[in-house]
Amino acid sequence: MKKERKEKNGLSWYEWHQDNIRMIELTGEGLLKDHEVDALGSLFLDESHYEVLLEEDANVYKPREEMEELFGEDDLDARLLLAFRKKIIPDDICRKAHEGLREAAGSSKNRGMAAGKVDLSKLSRPAERIIQVSGTRFKYISEDGVMSETTEANPVLSGIVGNFGSNPRNPYCRQTSYTKSNPELFLQAMPFVEEVSKNFQKVAPNRWKAQRDFMVSKKISGNGWALGDTAFTTVTVNKNFQTAVHRDAGDYGKGFGNLTVVEGGEDKYRGGHTVFPKFRVAANVRTGDFLAMDVHEWHGNTEQVSEVEGAEDWERISFVCYCRVDLVRCGTQEEEDKKYEEWKSSESGVNSRALHDVRAKKLREEEEENSVLFNLLKE
Repeated sequence: MKKERKEKNGLSWYEWHQDNIRMIELTGEGLLKDHEVDALGSLFLDESHYEVLLEEDANVYKPREEMEELFGEDDLDARLLLAFRKKIIPDDICRKAHEGLREAAGSSKNRGMAAGKVDLSKLSRPAERIIQVSGTRFKYISEDGVMSETTEANPVLSGIVGNFGSNPRNPYCRQTSYTKSNPELFLQAMPFVEEVSKNFQKVAPNRWKAQRDFMVSKKISGNGWALGDTAFTTVTVNKNFQTAVHRDAGDYGKGFGNLTVVEGGEDKYRGGHTVFPKFRVAANVRTGDFLAMDVHEWHGNTEQVSEVEGAEDWERISFVCYCRVDLVRCGTQEEEDKKYEEWKSSESGVNSRALHDVRAKKLREEEEENSVLFNLLKE
């Protein structure tokens, strides 16, 4: 096995082939510094952010750490950044997933950094009622003067299927609304999710095992929160969504995110490359392709545009399969259903519209009191 050293625009790597897979080991030369890649957070990427575009079966490995260089110890598998495989998921399984899950990618205002910096031109609310709380998040003031309790991000087409953990607003674990409302469509997509898990096991067996062992040891699987016989609890579904530079949070840290794509429509698009800007490497993921990747590194994708101007009947549905760590706090599905019923009947379970009305009424009463006080002071 002969390794060849290669270089492009300052980025250098060792390359060889093993079992018809292109193997790339980055040397560390030409990578972005941490502060440089950190500065890209919430920004959109283009072709200038990578030197290597993968369009064939490939593994990419991070550089050796300094201590490994000094003492000669090395675990190549532990340095895996991504494993990419072309046309590995059968077309019929892809199409069933497309039919079953594409509508899960509804309008979402909760993708945070992945949705990019707050862009007033993308928001339906008047600019004067927007209160920006960070570069990527904002609150809004309603027409009756009440500030929202929740923060929002730029709207994108994205949704979640599978299972979701508890949080202060919804203190019970549950199936996502799409999963619960569309059981037949969800079941139609399960062979696809199972195929993704099988490929994850093939290309990154240690990561797959760590993730499965975590799910078993923490009773995530035993309590019914695994998606069938897979290493996943949840799938994020995106439609024509150019993600800005972000790192995934909430998934199992020693596992991987698993990206697949299914294209739809009569026309074709170009772009949509998944980029790891620190490492200056990208992958062109298309229908039937599979990408297991370290989503805890900064990543995003390039813009998707029509191959022919005006030919806009195309779509890129992407699926990211992963394990949510907040499900470790969950009991069985029956126990969580009981928590839901108790919450629904409690004061905390009052719907948000009613809470909003209470806050609006209180605000009006305060304004009236202030007005009376102001008039008294004038007298």
